[in-house]
Amino acid sequence: MPNELVSAAVRLENAHGRDWVAPIRERVVAAHFYRGFVEHIEIDAATFLEKAPELYALAPIRRLTLREPAPVLPQLCNSPHLDRIVSLELQAIRQRFDDEGLRQIYSSPHMQRLVYLGLDGNRVTEAGVEALAASGALPNLRELELRSTPAKALAEYVEDDAGLVLDAYGSAGAAAIDAKYGRKTWLHPVEDNQRRRLDSGGF
Repeated sequence: MPNELVSAAVRLENAHGRDWVAPIRERVVAAHFYRGFVEHIEIDAATFLEKAPELYALAPIRRLTLREPAPVLPQLCNSPHLDRIVSLELQAIRQRFDDEGLRQIYSSPHMQRLVYLGLDGNRVTEAGVEALAASGALPNLRELELRSTPAKALAEYVEDDAGLVLDAYGSAGAAAIDAKYGRKTWLHPVEDNQRRRLDSGGF
């Protein structure tokens, strides 16, 4: 988006954002604008499953941060409410899912549009990530967030204060996965020295 359009969008959000977000704000933990629309919400996973039709009627949601997904993960993976989602962050606070949980996610017919998948704080290991690579699932996935998981060493990140990736490199484990299953873009978040946001921007 050209800089002048970004500036115009920021001005409009500053002037009217509180009014625009009001209908949905009281129903979620947080709501975020993306290109002038409330596309990203943060909410408890169980509440999302209960309220999704109501939330979708209020905003063009395509990005989710779901808190405590582990207790409802099977229901989540079977939910058609995820068909439209391109960015999904699954935040573990008290309960975590493991490699079997990741398998349920990538086996779901409702997750196939995902471009970004955040697994921060869960118990996903390198074996689980390799199983994802072997499956050939999630064909649109470009970024897999592994911070604070046992598999985090597969991709190391360096950020500046604004959360922009300055550099990233795959570990020997990532290289081994690439060698077995072909290059996986989601193990290499930065390519050609381009700075890319970790907040699911750009799609």
